[in-house]
Amino acid sequence: MDKGEDVMAKLSDILNEMNNECTVQFLNSSVVNVVDKKRTKDTELTFATSEITCNSFDGDKVGIVVWLSRDKYNDAVKNLNSKRQVIL
Repeated sequence: MDKGEDVMAKLSDILNEMNNECTVQFLNSSVVNVVDKKRTKDTELTFATSEITCNSFDGDKVGIVVWLSRDKYNDAVKNLNSKRQVIL
């Protein structure tokens, strides 16, 4: 499939198809530099990772940036942790 033919799917569906095999890297612990782009109203974020090298950028891994509501994320983690405690 060419890059132009990608079909949008829910992230949860993709992860399910991959048996949830992924590495999670939180940007707030990996940030190297942040620049406020006033003209374009963007924020340029540079982060470090050991998941790829300069020579493997188009290699065997796909990087995806996912933005989540912090409050909803924290609530979800809290709910999942409480469910795990009940099982244990």
